Amino acid sequence: MALRDRIDSVGQRIKAAAKARAVVFVRDSGWSNVTSGHGTSRDRRMQTQIKPVNATMSYGEIDDLYAGDDLAAKIVDKPAEDMVRKWISLSVTSDDGESDTDTSDAILQDLNRLDAMGMMRKALTWARAYGGALVFIGADEGGGDASDLSQPLDMGRVREIKYLEVYDRFEVDINSYYTAEDPEDLQDIEKLGRPKTYTINTAEAGTAALATIPIHETRFLRFDGPLTARRRRNRQNGWNDSVYTRISQLLADFGISWASASFLLSDFSQAVFKMKGLGEAVSTDQGDLVLARMEIMDMCRSTVRTVPIDAEDEDYQRHQTPITGLPELLEIFMFRMSSAARIPATVLFGRSPAGMSATGESDLSIWYDQVGSMQETDLRPKLTHLIELVMSAAQGPTSGSIPESWEYAFNPLWQMSEKETAEAHKTQAETDQIYIENQVVTPDEIAKSRYGGEIYSYETHIDSEAREAAVAQDPEPPDVPPVDKPIDPFNGL
Repeated sequence: MALRDRIDSVGQRIKAAAKARAVVFVRDSGWSNVTSGHGTSRDRRMQTQIKPVNATMSYGEIDDLYAGDDLAAKIVDKPAEDMVRKWISLSVTSDDGESDTDTSDAILQDLNRLDAMGMMRKALTWARAYGGALVFIGADEGGGDASDLSQPLDMGRVREIKYLEVYDRFEVDINSYYTAEDPEDLQDIEKLGRPKTYTINTAEAGTAALATIPIHETRFLRFDGPLTARRRRNRQNGWNDSVYTRISQLLADFGISWASASFLLSDFSQAVFKMKGLGEAVSTDQGDLVLARMEIMDMCRSTVRTVPIDAEDEDYQRHQTPITGLPELLEIFMFRMSSAARIPATVLFGRSPAGMSATGESDLSIWYDQVGSMQETDLRPKLTHLIELVMSAAQGPTSGSIPESWEYAFNPLWQMSEKETAEAHKTQAETDQIYIENQVVTPDEIAKSRYGGEIYSYETHIDSEAREAAVAQDPEPPDVPPVDKPIDPFNGL
Protein backbone atom coordinates (compact mmCIF):
# COMPACT_ATOMS: atom_id res chain seq x y z
CA MET A 1 0.00 0.00 0.00
CA ALA A 2 1.34 3.37 -0.94
CA LEU A 3 2.33 5.75 1.85
CA ARG A 4 -0.36 8.24 0.83
CA ASP A 5 -3.05 5.57 0.98
CA ARG A 6 -1.90 4.42 4.42
CA ILE A 7 -2.01 7.99 5.74
CA ASP A 8 -5.51 8.49 4.34
CA SER A 9 -6.68 5.21 5.91
CA VAL A 10 -5.31 6.15 9.33
CA GLY A 11 -6.89 9.58 9.05
CA GLN A 12 -10.28 8.12 8.27
CA ARG A 13 -10.10 5.79 11.27
CA ILE A 14 -9.15 8.72 13.55
CA LYS A 15 -12.07 10.79 12.28
CA ALA A 16 -14.47 7.88 12.77
CA ALA A 17 -13.25 7.30 16.35
CA ALA A 18 -13.49 11.00 17.15
CA LYS A 19 -17.00 11.16 15.73
CA ALA A 20 -18.04 8.18 17.84
CA ARG A 21 -16.61 9.76 20.98
CA ALA A 22 -18.19 13.13 20.23
CA VAL A 23 -21.69 11.79 20.78
CA VAL A 24 -23.37 13.87 23.49
CA PHE A 25 -24.99 11.81 26.21
CA VAL A 26 -26.77 12.47 29.49
CA ARG A 27 -25.19 11.51 32.81
CA ASP A 28 -26.48 11.82 36.35
CA SER A 29 -24.42 14.97 36.84
CA GLY A 30 -25.52 16.64 33.58
CA TRP A 31 -24.32 16.91 29.99
CA SER A 32 -20.79 16.01 28.92
CA ASN A 33 -18.77 16.04 25.71
CA VAL A 34 -15.59 13.96 25.49
CA THR A 35 -14.15 15.85 22.53
CA SER A 36 -14.64 19.38 23.89
CA GLY A 37 -14.10 18.29 27.47
CA HIS A 38 -17.31 19.82 28.84
CA GLY A 39 -18.56 17.88 31.82
CA THR A 40 -15.37 15.75 32.03
CA SER A 41 -12.25 15.98 34.17
CA ARG A 42 -10.78 18.32 31.54
CA ASP A 43 -13.59 20.83 32.08
CA ARG A 44 -12.21 23.80 34.07
CA ARG A 45 -15.57 24.28 35.70
CA MET A 46 -15.27 20.83 37.28
CA GLN A 47 -12.18 21.99 39.14
CA THR A 48 -14.18 24.64 41.00
CA GLN A 49 -15.30 23.49 44.41
CA ILE A 50 -16.21 24.98 47.77
CA LYS A 51 -13.22 25.76 49.92
CA PRO A 52 -13.23 24.02 53.32
CA VAL A 53 -14.21 26.44 56.08
CA ASN A 54 -12.32 26.48 59.33
CA ALA A 55 -14.26 25.20 62.32
CA THR A 56 -14.06 28.60 63.97
CA MET A 57 -12.28 31.95 63.86
CA SER A 58 -10.01 32.78 66.77
CA TYR A 59 -11.03 35.59 69.08
CA GLY A 60 -7.86 37.42 68.06
CA GLU A 61 -8.93 37.48 64.41
CA ILE A 62 -12.41 38.66 65.37
CA ASP A 63 -10.99 41.32 67.71
CA ASP A 64 -8.78 42.65 64.91
CA LEU A 65 -11.64 42.70 62.40
CA TYR A 66 -13.99 44.51 64.75
CA ALA A 67 -11.39 47.02 65.95
CA GLY A 68 -9.55 47.61 62.67
CA ASP A 69 -12.21 47.53 59.94
CA ASP A 70 -14.99 50.09 60.21
CA LEU A 71 -17.20 48.21 57.75
CA ALA A 72 -16.77 44.93 59.62
CA ALA A 73 -17.75 46.69 62.84
CA LYS A 74 -20.84 48.24 61.28
CA ILE A 75 -22.02 44.87 59.95
CA VAL A 76 -22.36 43.57 63.51
CA ASP A 77 -23.24 46.89 65.16
CA LYS A 78 -26.08 48.08 62.92
CA PRO A 79 -28.61 45.24 63.41
CA ALA A 80 -28.06 45.18 67.17
CA GLU A 81 -28.30 48.96 67.39
CA ASP A 82 -31.57 49.15 65.45
CA MET A 83 -33.13 46.27 67.39
CA VAL A 84 -33.02 48.30 70.61
CA ARG A 85 -32.78 51.86 69.26
CA LYS A 86 -36.40 52.82 69.99
CA TRP A 87 -36.66 50.35 72.91
CA ILE A 88 -40.10 49.22 74.10
CA SER A 89 -43.49 50.42 75.32
CA LEU A 90 -44.85 48.42 78.25
CA SER A 91 -48.42 48.41 79.53
CA VAL A 92 -49.97 46.84 82.63
CA THR A 93 -53.73 46.41 83.04
CA SER A 94 -55.18 46.45 86.57
CA ASP A 95 -57.89 44.10 87.80
CA ASP A 96 -60.61 46.64 86.97
CA GLY A 97 -59.47 46.78 83.35
CA GLU A 98 -57.82 50.21 83.60
CA SER A 99 -54.30 50.95 82.43
CA ASP A 100 -51.85 50.98 85.35
CA THR A 101 -49.35 53.55 84.14
CA ASP A 102 -47.59 53.84 87.51
CA THR A 103 -46.64 50.17 87.50
CA SER A 104 -45.61 50.32 83.84
CA ASP A 105 -43.35 53.30 84.50
CA ALA A 106 -41.84 51.59 87.56
CA ILE A 107 -40.94 48.48 85.55
CA LEU A 108 -39.36 50.55 82.78
CA GLN A 109 -37.40 52.55 85.36
CA ASP A 110 -36.04 49.34 86.88
CA LEU A 111 -34.98 48.16 83.42
CA ASN A 112 -33.22 51.50 82.95
CA ARG A 113 -31.47 51.03 86.30
CA LEU A 114 -30.08 47.74 85.02
CA ASP A 115 -29.16 49.37 81.67
CA ALA A 116 -31.14 46.58 80.04
CA MET A 117 -31.20 48.32 76.66
CA GLY A 118 -27.41 48.71 76.62
CA MET A 119 -26.84 45.14 77.81
CA MET A 120 -29.19 43.72 75.19
CA ARG A 121 -27.40 45.67 72.50
CA LYS A 122 -23.99 44.50 73.68
CA ALA A 123 -25.14 40.87 73.86
CA LEU A 124 -26.64 41.01 70.36
CA THR A 125 -23.44 42.60 69.03
CA TRP A 126 -21.07 40.07 70.59
CA ALA A 127 -23.33 37.21 69.54
CA ARG A 128 -23.03 38.29 65.91
CA ALA A 129 -19.31 38.97 66.14
CA TYR A 130 -18.17 35.96 68.19
CA GLY A 131 -20.94 33.45 67.54
CA GLY A 132 -22.54 33.67 70.96
CA ALA A 133 -22.84 35.72 74.15
CA LEU A 134 -24.26 35.35 77.65
CA VAL A 135 -25.91 37.92 79.91
CA PHE A 136 -25.27 37.03 83.54
CA ILE A 137 -28.20 37.88 85.81
CA GLY A 138 -26.88 39.16 89.13
CA ALA A 139 -29.84 38.03 91.24
CA ASP A 140 -29.90 38.39 95.03
CA GLU A 141 -31.63 35.32 96.47
CA GLY A 142 -30.75 36.08 100.07
CA GLY A 143 -28.28 33.20 100.46
CA GLY A 144 -25.01 34.95 99.75
CA ASP A 145 -23.23 31.64 99.00
CA ALA A 146 -21.46 31.57 95.62
CA SER A 147 -21.84 27.81 95.44
CA ASP A 148 -25.61 28.31 95.02
CA LEU A 149 -24.89 29.59 91.52
CA SER A 150 -24.63 25.99 90.32
CA GLN A 151 -28.32 25.51 91.18
CA PRO A 152 -31.20 26.73 89.01
CA LEU A 153 -32.39 30.28 89.60
CA ASP A 154 -35.55 30.19 91.73
CA MET A 155 -37.83 33.07 90.76
CA GLY A 156 -39.72 32.67 94.03
CA ARG A 157 -36.58 33.46 96.06
CA VAL A 158 -35.36 36.46 94.09
CA ARG A 159 -35.15 39.56 96.27
CA GLU A 160 -33.59 41.91 93.74
CA ILE A 161 -31.88 41.93 90.36
CA LYS A 162 -28.72 43.82 91.21
CA TYR A 163 -26.93 43.99 87.87
CA LEU A 164 -26.45 42.48 84.42
CA GLU A 165 -23.12 41.63 82.79
CA VAL A 166 -22.33 40.46 79.25
CA TYR A 167 -19.70 37.87 78.27
CA ASP A 168 -18.82 36.78 74.75
CA ARG A 169 -18.47 33.07 73.97
CA PHE A 170 -14.68 33.09 74.39
CA GLU A 171 -15.01 34.40 77.95
CA VAL A 172 -17.02 31.39 79.14
CA ASP A 173 -16.69 27.61 78.96
CA ILE A 174 -19.51 25.10 78.86
CA ASN A 175 -19.00 23.11 82.07
CA SER A 176 -21.69 20.42 81.70
CA TYR A 177 -24.65 19.38 79.57
CA TYR A 178 -28.12 18.05 80.29
CA THR A 179 -27.91 14.26 80.03
CA ALA A 180 -30.38 11.37 80.22
CA GLU A 181 -28.23 9.74 82.92
CA ASP A 182 -29.17 12.34 85.53
CA PRO A 183 -32.73 11.85 86.86
CA GLU A 184 -33.02 15.58 87.54
CA ASP A 185 -32.18 16.35 83.93
CA LEU A 186 -35.00 14.11 82.72
CA GLN A 187 -37.42 16.66 84.14
CA ASP A 188 -36.13 19.05 81.47
CA ILE A 189 -36.19 16.51 78.66
CA GLU A 190 -36.50 19.25 76.02
CA LYS A 191 -33.08 20.52 77.13
CA LEU A 192 -31.21 17.23 76.71
CA GLY A 193 -27.89 17.83 74.99
CA ARG A 194 -27.90 21.56 75.74
CA PRO A 195 -25.52 23.33 78.14
CA LYS A 196 -26.44 22.96 81.80
CA THR A 197 -23.68 24.95 83.53
CA TYR A 198 -21.07 27.46 82.38
CA THR A 199 -17.77 28.66 83.83
CA ILE A 200 -16.54 32.22 83.40
CA ASN A 201 -12.87 32.23 82.41
CA THR A 202 -12.19 35.93 81.90
CA ALA A 203 -9.67 37.66 84.15
CA GLU A 204 -11.48 40.99 84.20
CA ALA A 205 -11.60 42.86 87.45
CA GLY A 206 -14.74 42.12 89.42
CA THR A 207 -15.22 38.61 88.03
CA ALA A 208 -12.64 36.82 90.15
CA ALA A 209 -15.36 35.66 92.54
CA LEU A 210 -17.17 33.90 89.68
CA ALA A 211 -14.12 32.27 88.09
CA THR A 212 -14.00 28.44 88.14
CA ILE A 213 -17.49 28.27 89.74
CA PRO A 214 -20.07 26.34 87.70
CA ILE A 215 -23.04 28.64 87.05
CA HIS A 216 -26.41 27.21 86.08
CA GLU A 217 -27.72 28.14 82.65
CA THR A 218 -30.92 29.62 84.13
CA ARG A 219 -28.78 32.43 85.51
CA PHE A 220 -27.87 33.53 82.01
CA LEU A 221 -29.66 34.88 78.97
CA ARG A 222 -28.02 33.15 76.02
CA PHE A 223 -27.73 34.91 72.64
CA ASP A 224 -26.55 32.88 69.63
CA GLY A 225 -24.86 33.97 66.44
CA PRO A 226 -25.98 33.13 62.89
CA LEU A 227 -27.75 29.81 62.44
CA THR A 228 -25.20 26.99 62.44
CA ALA A 229 -25.62 23.27 61.80
CA ARG A 230 -25.40 21.02 64.84
CA ARG A 231 -22.29 19.31 63.40
CA ARG A 232 -20.38 22.58 63.28
CA ARG A 233 -21.58 23.58 66.75
CA ASN A 234 -20.24 20.31 68.11
CA ARG A 235 -16.85 21.07 66.56
CA GLN A 236 -16.99 24.55 68.09
CA ASN A 237 -17.67 23.45 71.66
CA GLY A 238 -21.40 24.13 71.45
CA TRP A 239 -21.30 27.60 69.88
CA ASN A 240 -22.50 29.08 66.60
CA ASP A 241 -20.45 30.70 63.85
CA SER A 242 -19.37 34.31 63.81
CA VAL A 243 -21.01 36.47 61.15
CA TYR A 244 -17.45 37.08 59.90
CA THR A 245 -16.99 33.39 59.00
CA ARG A 246 -18.86 33.83 55.71
CA ILE A 247 -17.69 37.30 54.76
CA SER A 248 -14.07 37.59 55.94
CA GLN A 249 -12.64 36.99 52.44
CA LEU A 250 -15.16 39.38 50.91
CA LEU A 251 -14.21 42.03 53.47
CA ALA A 252 -10.57 41.60 52.44
CA ASP A 253 -11.44 41.91 48.74
CA PHE A 254 -13.56 44.99 49.42
CA GLY A 255 -10.79 46.68 51.42
CA ILE A 256 -8.20 45.94 48.74
CA SER A 257 -10.46 47.31 46.00
CA TRP A 258 -10.81 50.64 47.78
CA ALA A 259 -7.09 50.74 48.65
CA SER A 260 -6.28 50.10 44.99
CA ALA A 261 -8.56 52.97 44.01
CA SER A 262 -6.68 55.30 46.35
CA PHE A 263 -3.37 54.22 44.78
CA LEU A 264 -4.76 55.03 41.34
CA LEU A 265 -5.76 58.49 42.53
CA SER A 266 -2.29 59.15 43.93
CA ASP A 267 -0.82 58.19 40.52
CA PHE A 268 -3.63 59.79 38.57
CA SER A 269 -1.26 62.17 36.79
CA GLN A 270 2.34 61.10 36.17
CA ALA A 271 5.00 63.57 35.00
CA VAL A 272 7.28 62.45 32.13
CA PHE A 273 10.58 64.32 31.46
CA LYS A 274 12.29 63.78 28.13
CA MET A 275 15.95 64.80 27.78
CA LYS A 276 18.28 64.28 24.84
CA GLY A 277 21.28 62.22 25.77
CA LEU A 278 19.82 61.06 29.08
CA GLY A 279 21.08 57.49 28.71
CA GLU A 280 24.60 58.66 27.82
CA ALA A 281 24.66 61.10 30.72
CA VAL A 282 23.71 58.43 33.23
CA SER A 283 26.23 55.92 31.81
CA THR A 284 29.11 58.47 32.07
CA ASP A 285 28.58 59.23 35.77
CA GLN A 286 26.68 62.46 35.06
CA GLY A 287 23.54 61.24 36.82
CA ASP A 288 23.92 63.91 39.51
CA LEU A 289 23.58 66.60 36.86
CA VAL A 290 20.38 64.98 35.60
CA LEU A 291 18.92 64.85 39.12
CA ALA A 292 19.90 68.46 39.74
CA ARG A 293 18.17 69.49 36.52
CA MET A 294 14.99 67.64 37.52
CA GLU A 295 15.03 69.20 41.00
CA ILE A 296 15.26 72.67 39.47
CA MET A 297 12.30 71.90 37.22
CA ASP A 298 10.21 70.55 40.10
CA MET A 299 11.04 73.57 42.28
CA CYS A 300 10.02 75.97 39.55
CA ARG A 301 6.80 74.00 38.98
CA SER A 302 5.83 74.18 42.67
CA THR A 303 6.82 77.82 43.27
CA VAL A 304 6.23 79.80 40.10
CA ARG A 305 3.90 77.28 38.44
CA THR A 306 6.21 77.14 35.43
CA VAL A 307 8.46 74.39 34.03
CA PRO A 308 11.57 75.72 32.24
CA ILE A 309 12.76 73.36 29.47
CA ASP A 310 15.22 73.50 26.62
CA ALA A 311 13.31 74.25 23.43
CA GLU A 312 15.20 71.64 21.39
CA ASP A 313 16.56 68.98 23.74
CA GLU A 314 13.91 68.64 26.50
CA ASP A 315 10.21 67.84 26.83
CA TYR A 316 7.92 67.77 29.88
CA GLN A 317 4.51 66.07 29.78
CA ARG A 318 1.90 64.76 32.22
CA HIS A 319 0.14 61.48 31.46
CA GLN A 320 -3.16 60.66 33.18
CA THR A 321 -4.07 57.17 34.38
CA PRO A 322 -7.40 56.16 32.85
CA ILE A 323 -10.04 55.28 35.47
CA THR A 324 -12.94 54.67 33.12
CA GLY A 325 -15.35 52.20 34.70
CA LEU A 326 -13.74 52.35 38.15
CA PRO A 327 -16.75 54.00 39.90
CA GLU A 328 -19.10 51.40 38.45
CA LEU A 329 -16.75 48.59 39.54
CA LEU A 330 -16.58 49.93 43.09
CA GLU A 331 -20.36 50.23 43.15
CA ILE A 332 -20.65 46.55 42.19
CA PHE A 333 -18.35 45.70 45.11
CA MET A 334 -20.61 47.74 47.38
CA PHE A 335 -23.71 45.85 46.29
CA ARG A 336 -21.91 42.53 46.68
CA MET A 337 -20.84 43.50 50.19
CA SER A 338 -24.36 44.64 51.01
CA SER A 339 -25.79 41.33 49.84
CA ALA A 340 -23.34 39.31 51.91
CA ALA A 341 -23.98 41.41 55.02
CA ARG A 342 -27.76 41.28 54.42
CA ILE A 343 -28.01 45.01 54.98
CA PRO A 344 -29.30 47.39 52.26
CA ALA A 345 -26.60 49.54 50.68
CA THR A 346 -28.45 52.70 51.70
CA VAL A 347 -28.14 51.59 55.34
CA LEU A 348 -24.71 49.94 55.28
CA PHE A 349 -22.91 52.65 53.31
CA GLY A 350 -25.18 55.62 53.98
CA ARG A 351 -25.39 56.27 50.24
CA SER A 352 -28.28 58.00 48.54
CA PRO A 353 -30.50 55.75 46.41
CA ALA A 354 -29.85 55.91 42.69
CA GLY A 355 -32.37 56.13 39.87
CA MET A 356 -35.31 58.33 38.97
CA SER A 357 -37.80 58.95 41.79
CA ALA A 358 -35.65 56.87 44.14
CA THR A 359 -36.14 57.88 47.78
CA GLY A 360 -34.74 54.91 49.66
CA GLU A 361 -38.03 54.35 51.49
CA SER A 362 -38.36 50.86 50.03
CA ASP A 363 -34.87 49.93 51.27
CA LEU A 364 -35.66 51.26 54.73
CA SER A 365 -39.01 49.50 54.76
CA ILE A 366 -37.37 46.17 53.90
CA TRP A 367 -34.65 46.76 56.49
CA TYR A 368 -37.08 47.69 59.25
CA ASP A 369 -39.16 44.58 58.49
CA GLN A 370 -35.99 42.51 58.76
CA VAL A 371 -35.08 44.16 62.06
CA GLY A 372 -38.61 43.56 63.34
CA SER A 373 -38.27 39.87 62.54
CA MET A 374 -34.95 39.69 64.41
CA GLN A 375 -36.54 41.46 67.38
CA GLU A 376 -39.19 38.76 67.61
CA THR A 377 -36.88 35.77 67.16
CA ASP A 378 -33.61 36.87 68.79
CA LEU A 379 -34.61 39.45 71.40
CA ARG A 380 -38.18 38.95 72.61
CA PRO A 381 -37.74 35.57 74.40
CA LYS A 382 -34.77 36.87 76.41
CA LEU A 383 -36.29 40.25 77.17
CA THR A 384 -39.59 38.68 78.24
CA HIS A 385 -37.77 36.43 80.72
CA LEU A 386 -35.81 39.39 82.08
CA ILE A 387 -38.97 41.45 82.62
CA GLU A 388 -40.59 38.52 84.43
CA LEU A 389 -37.54 38.25 86.70
CA VAL A 390 -37.68 41.98 87.43
CA MET A 391 -41.37 41.73 88.36
CA SER A 392 -40.82 38.60 90.48
CA ALA A 393 -38.20 40.31 92.68
CA ALA A 394 -39.57 40.94 96.17
CA GLN A 395 -37.91 44.37 96.27
CA GLY A 396 -38.72 45.09 92.64
CA PRO A 397 -41.26 47.47 91.06
CA THR A 398 -44.20 45.08 91.61
CA SER A 399 -43.05 43.73 95.01
CA GLY A 400 -42.74 40.20 93.64
CA SER A 401 -46.23 40.01 92.18
CA ILE A 402 -46.40 39.46 88.42
CA PRO A 403 -49.49 41.24 87.00
CA GLU A 404 -52.03 38.97 85.35
CA SER A 405 -52.31 41.23 82.31
CA TRP A 406 -49.21 42.89 80.93
CA GLU A 407 -47.57 43.22 77.54
CA TYR A 408 -44.90 45.14 75.73
CA ALA A 409 -44.17 46.08 72.14
CA PHE A 410 -41.08 47.27 70.33
CA ASN A 411 -41.47 50.88 69.38
CA PRO A 412 -41.60 51.37 65.59
CA LEU A 413 -38.37 52.35 63.88
CA TRP A 414 -40.19 54.20 61.12
CA GLN A 415 -40.92 57.69 62.41
CA MET A 416 -43.52 59.76 60.58
CA SER A 417 -43.26 63.51 60.29
CA GLU A 418 -45.73 65.74 62.14
CA LYS A 419 -47.68 66.27 58.92
CA GLU A 420 -47.83 62.53 58.17
CA THR A 421 -48.88 61.80 61.76
CA ALA A 422 -51.68 64.37 61.62
CA GLU A 423 -52.94 62.99 58.31
CA ALA A 424 -52.88 59.42 59.65
CA HIS A 425 -54.81 60.44 62.78
CA LYS A 426 -57.37 62.26 60.65
CA THR A 427 -57.89 59.22 58.42
CA GLN A 428 -58.26 56.99 61.48
CA ALA A 429 -60.76 59.40 63.06
CA GLU A 430 -62.90 59.37 59.92
CA THR A 431 -62.84 55.57 59.90
CA ASP A 432 -63.77 55.46 63.60
CA GLN A 433 -66.71 57.79 62.98
CA ILE A 434 -68.08 55.49 60.28
CA TYR A 435 -67.81 52.49 62.62
CA ILE A 436 -69.52 54.37 65.47
CA GLU A 437 -72.38 55.60 63.26
CA ASN A 438 -72.98 52.05 62.06
CA GLN A 439 -72.80 50.77 65.66
CA VAL A 440 -69.86 48.51 64.93
CA VAL A 441 -67.95 49.91 67.93
CA THR A 442 -68.77 52.24 70.80
CA PRO A 443 -67.21 55.63 71.54
CA ASP A 444 -65.74 54.24 74.78
CA GLU A 445 -64.03 51.41 72.91
CA ILE A 446 -62.53 53.88 70.44
CA ALA A 447 -61.35 56.20 73.22
CA LYS A 448 -59.68 53.38 75.17
CA SER A 449 -58.16 51.84 72.04
CA ARG A 450 -56.65 55.08 70.76
CA TYR A 451 -55.64 56.82 73.99
CA GLY A 452 -55.77 54.16 76.70
CA GLY A 453 -52.10 53.17 76.42
CA GLU A 454 -48.80 54.96 76.66
CA ILE A 455 -48.91 56.05 73.04
CA TYR A 456 -51.56 56.56 70.37
CA SER A 457 -52.65 53.19 68.97
CA TYR A 458 -54.28 52.31 65.65
CA GLU A 459 -55.44 48.94 66.99
CA THR A 460 -59.10 48.67 68.00
CA HIS A 461 -60.01 46.47 70.98
CA ILE A 462 -63.56 45.33 71.68
CA ASP A 463 -64.73 45.42 75.32
CA SER A 464 -66.66 42.13 75.46
CA GLU A 465 -67.53 42.44 79.16
CA ALA A 466 -69.06 45.89 78.73
CA ARG A 467 -71.10 44.68 75.78
CA GLU A 468 -72.41 41.67 77.68
CA ALA A 469 -73.36 43.89 80.64
CA ALA A 470 -75.21 46.30 78.33
CA VAL A 471 -77.15 43.45 76.73
CA ALA A 472 -78.11 42.10 80.17
CA GLN A 473 -79.52 45.50 81.26
CA ASP A 474 -81.46 46.27 78.07
CA PRO A 475 -85.17 45.25 78.12
CA GLU A 476 -86.52 42.79 75.63
CA PRO A 477 -87.41 44.38 72.28
CA PRO A 478 -91.16 45.03 71.79
CA ASP A 479 -93.21 42.50 69.90
CA VAL A 480 -93.83 43.42 66.29
CA PRO A 481 -97.54 43.03 65.32
CA PRO A 482 -98.13 40.54 62.56
CA VAL A 483 -98.73 41.78 59.04
CA ASP A 484 -102.14 40.81 57.59
CA LYS A 485 -101.04 40.79 54.00
CA PRO A 486 -97.74 40.83 52.17
CA ILE A 487 -96.15 44.19 51.61
CA ASP A 488 -95.87 45.21 47.97
CA PRO A 489 -92.50 46.94 47.60
CA PHE A 490 -93.65 48.52 44.32
CA ASN A 491 -96.90 49.96 45.77
CA GLY A 492 -97.29 53.60 44.87
CA LEU A 493 -94.71 53.56 42.11
